[in-house]
Amino acid sequence: MFSYVRHKLTAARTLTSLCEAAEAEARREGQAEPGAEHFVLAALSLPDGKAARVFEALGITDALLREAITRQYQGPLHALGISRGPASEPLPGVTEGNLYRAAPSGQALVQALGRARQKALTSDLVLVAATEQSEGVLPRALAMVGLEPAQLRTAALVV
Repeated sequence: MFSYVRHKLTAARTLTSLCEAAEAEARREGQAEPGAEHFVLAALSLPDGKAARVFEALGITDALLREAITRQYQGPLHALGISRGPASEPLPGVTEGNLYRAAPSGQALVQALGRARQKALTSDLVLVAATEQSEGVLPRALAMVGLEPAQLRTAALVV
């Protein structure tokens, strides 16, 4: 019983850290709410290091992925002559009623994590959950670095 409670507390702490880091990543991109791409970037910095090892094994650096994501946001805006920087004010992740606020792709990712019945919430599971999305910023950024979601999923499952 004690190990079950300890497992749930650890998972809650990991999810809190992941969401806070994803929010910080979203602010750096000038986004109001974190999307799946921000959760993937956040997963790269989780202490277990599994997501970072997956990307290292695939030959994709953090900087390369960040650049591809940034281009996804800036490309359409630059075409219109608009430039965006980081969000100017802190964005809370909790709204009235204690519902977590994220972009639709971020919500889908968090829900996928909730459906995963794993022993622990680890950064590689974030990558697996992120690969469930076939459209949006993350799949386009992955394609830009020469990576298909299925490749990422396979690599994440063997870490």
